[in-house]
Amino acid sequence: MTVNITFRHLEPTEALKERIHERIDRLQRFLDRPTEAHAVLHVENLKHHAEITVKAGTYRLRGEACTEDMYASIDAAADRIARQLMKHKEKVQTVGKTNGIAHHNPQSQPVEVAPIVH
Repeated sequence: MTVNITFRHLEPTEALKERIHERIDRLQRFLDRPTEAHAVLHVENLKHHAEITVKAGTYRLRGEACTEDMYASIDAAADRIARQLMKHKEKVQTVGKTNGIAHHNPQSQPVEVAPIVH
């Protein structure tokens, strides 16, 4: 996977580069093919911003986070992308199993719902 990192108003350190590569490598397990990623790290006032964009085939996934700590921002942005990937993968698997048609299970029993009393 190709990873591009841009630092704005911030000293590029090996620790930050390593953290970005580590978090994007974790995202690779959700992807079927090698992709491209771009991370932008910048500081505004006392807030640390991390923006990560991952190209996965025809999809472009973006995670953005702003916290007091750059490492926490990187983690939060990567977690947002991971949630998007899991949601997409679940959606693809569900459609693949049903072929886009909702199946009715005749053995399922109706569930009774108790009325809400105020």
